[in-house]
Amino acid sequence: MRFGLIIIVALILSIAPAYAGNSVFAKFYEIDLENDPLPSQEELEGMLDKHSDYNRNFDSPFDLIGDFDSGFAQIIASYGHQEKRLKSFDEDIMIDAIKQFAPIYYQYIGPQLFTVPGMSEKILNMPGIKETKNKFPTRIAEEVKDIENLEFLSPSLYFILMPEAWPGYEDNSEEPKLPPYHPKIRYNPQFYAFIKKIVPMNEYMPGYKAPSTKGRDDLRTIFPNANTVLTSADVKAVIVSLDKVEDWLKKPENEYQIYRIGTLLTMYEQEDEVGRYAHSEIRNMVNPCARLVQKARILGRESELAALVAPHGFTLNEWAYSCDKVVHAYRLSHITYGMMQNIRLFQRGVYDGLYNRFSPQSRNHILATMQAVIKAYQAPLRDVLAVRKNRVELDKKIKNRNFEILGHPMFFD
Repeated sequence: MRFGLIIIVALILSIAPAYAGNSVFAKFYEIDLENDPLPSQEELEGMLDKHSDYNRNFDSPFDLIGDFDSGFAQIIASYGHQEKRLKSFDEDIMIDAIKQFAPIYYQYIGPQLFTVPGMSEKILNMPGIKETKNKFPTRIAEEVKDIENLEFLSPSLYFILMPEAWPGYEDNSEEPKLPPYHPKIRYNPQFYAFIKKIVPMNEYMPGYKAPSTKGRDDLRTIFPNANTVLTSADVKAVIVSLDKVEDWLKKPENEYQIYRIGTLLTMYEQEDEVGRYAHSEIRNMVNPCARLVQKARILGRESELAALVAPHGFTLNEWAYSCDKVVHAYRLSHITYGMMQNIRLFQRGVYDGLYNRFSPQSRNHILATMQAVIKAYQAPLRDVLAVRKNRVELDKKIKNRNFEILGHPMFFD
């Protein structure tokens, strides 16, 4: 039954259209190693100065000796005389997060907000939040209500006063109970005769050995690209090559350079209209192998990676495409029913009406993240079947590496 469910899921996710309004986010997670333009390392280094929070116009106190920039000094001095409210970059995100709480929970988070230095006045004056200033929660869990001097508890710990925070809390809301259903099963001789034709009974006899004939699945794919499908031999080659690439990445000098260029690449992609909503780390999780190749290429060290995968019959781009296909198919082979259901509901537009409660910025973040999840679990049935033949070995490797691949989490659950 589980095998059949995986086949159905693979077919659904491979042919189901993405949500039409988010196609621009879906394209952000598609990587074309041959044609996608990459910034140079020098261009990324220049992003550090551009994203500096504050330009003092001097590097040390010695620069202030003598003639200083008088125009710059006047501008800085004028800031202290302005009453204009400066909006913090995370204000909208916090407002959206607070709105997701039911008003009954404001009493646990509101008092702490008033203790945070520089907290936005717009947040503190939100209906339901401003009434909690210097107020102790009135809804307290039975486990802590008798503690002496509880009213002196720090506001940052008010969340432990919620009854829901304790194991003894039970939701007593009634749920409808479905009557037991017993399906009517009728014996169909033709059905079982057909099953015996495609699944011979002798294959399940003791001591049975499958014939040692080789088929297409035992051969490597010639010139694999983003559109070819995997074979079992391709998966085996990727599994063997992953160890060498992981060991190369774990060397301190390589790990530092890759993660540093990854941080700069994140800053660069946030300048894009789509990239500022679709976070680069999520893009790394969707296609970890292709992203590693891109970072190595920016550093000018792609030849080192190419030398590692060449003995296994891959060019660097071929390895990246094949490796990411294995990752996608492996995720899909482990997909949970809840994850599959959420993806299908999102693709059908069931959640569209819920986005109106968010600001445009938060709404785009959510839509971009959902498109990443869809892409991460999207794989053709042939790829899933090829990975299933080698899933035991893949399970061991992923588990030994703390369920990570190339420094990024394997699953989105």
